[in-house]
Amino acid sequence: MDLLKYKDEILKSQSLNQRLYYVQSHWLGYDYGNTALSKDISFICSRFNDGISRAEVIKFMQQPDTSLRQGFLLSMIWGHGSSKHGRADNRGPWKVGLMAKDLQLLDEVLLKSRDLMLLGNIQGAHEVFKPISRCRVNFFSKFLYFMGRAEGISHYPLIFDARVAQSMIKISLSNTIAHNLVLVSPKQDALSFKMYVDMIHEQANKIDVSPEEIEYFLFASDIS
Repeated sequence: MDLLKYKDEILKSQSLNQRLYYVQSHWLGYDYGNTALSKDISFICSRFNDGISRAEVIKFMQQPDTSLRQGFLLSMIWGHGSSKHGRADNRGPWKVGLMAKDLQLLDEVLLKSRDLMLLGNIQGAHEVFKPISRCRVNFFSKFLYFMGRAEGISHYPLIFDARVAQSMIKISLSNTIAHNLVLVSPKQDALSFKMYVDMIHEQANKIDVSPEEIEYFLFASDIS
């Protein structure tokens, strides 16, 4: 697969404008069992009542009064959202409640992940999320991506998605016939995540587009 022939489509995808919608009542009505967490959710819902775009998450996380926890929670609300006419994942509040069951632990993990990201250690930022319940790479990578963009990191992490990873693996195969001979199942460990991020950045440099545009294009398209 040669992404160069898709360059115009990739540029038109406008990844930063991707807007996902969530059901406020589900997030506001859930009993998180923690007053501080409930207040953060309420604050976020008061700020975003007509969906949330990628650009808006990044801008929110760039504000000096936004905590890492609030940035994480907004990333999770966005990540459990859907397109305007789609169906949001209503398990989101329950899952986030489990992720934040130990709020002190979560805050420590978020701080460690940011410190490691600022050092360029994507692999380490992945590994620190191990003790967080129900928070796999397909979710915490959203936070790492938004945080990386908000911090202005050039080699920022990207949202992990199995379909995107499958497409990237196929791009790396020189024999296109082999695409139909194997079933690609991407790994989700820390080293594999780093390789995933590196591969997308490398392809972006080759065709002169942004890495997030490739990630979103491969997620939204069916070209694999």
